[in-house]
Amino acid sequence: MGTRFFLEGLWQQFINTRVTFKLLAKDDFGNPKDTPASVKMIAVLRGPKEYHATVEKESTGVYALIFDKPDYEGDYQMSVMVNGHLLYQWLVQLRPQTAHSGAAVTFLVDGPGLGNGKVGVPTHLFIHARNGQKQPVDVPIYELQVLLGTSLNEKKARITKESIGEYKATWTLDRAGAYPVDVRYHGNSILVPVPTVFYT
Repeated sequence: MGTRFFLEGLWQQFINTRVTFKLLAKDDFGNPKDTPASVKMIAVLRGPKEYHATVEKESTGVYALIFDKPDYEGDYQMSVMVNGHLLYQWLVQLRPQTAHSGAAVTFLVDGPGLGNGKVGVPTHLFIHARNGQKQPVDVPIYELQVLLGTSLNEKKARITKESIGEYKATWTLDRAGAYPVDVRYHGNSILVPVPTVFYT
């Protein structure tokens, strides 16, 4: 049985604070899965300066990639590698914290829409936005997108706000096949790699 990796993290964080991303390891059925000790995970922030993360296991299949208080403002590219294979590259902004700074935002995604579905049957998923204190926080709804399929056969989900920091994406597909489910904020994919579901 294989191992699939997903990344959860922040688009903007403050300098001189602890910056944490989470790498999720799952089996082919989407269940959390521990990786063997031989699996080496590396995360690097490259920009005006270079920072290397330490990796800590938080729970089954959940690994924290921790950058200890990067201290230089700028735009960075974060690279995540597993056993020398580049898993993902992500743009991260490090900004100074001021009295007017907004909190960093983390997104969590769940719901039946991340699993296989039936043609003609409505389904949905939930997008949870959280600030640095893990409290619900509103984000501009127009910056959220859920795209299904490829550019040749792409469908956009309808997104509604349920409550503070809680958003629901709904859709109904009319053709069988494999569909990537790309959940985006500011044009960046929230789930990495983008999961693929199958409709029959």
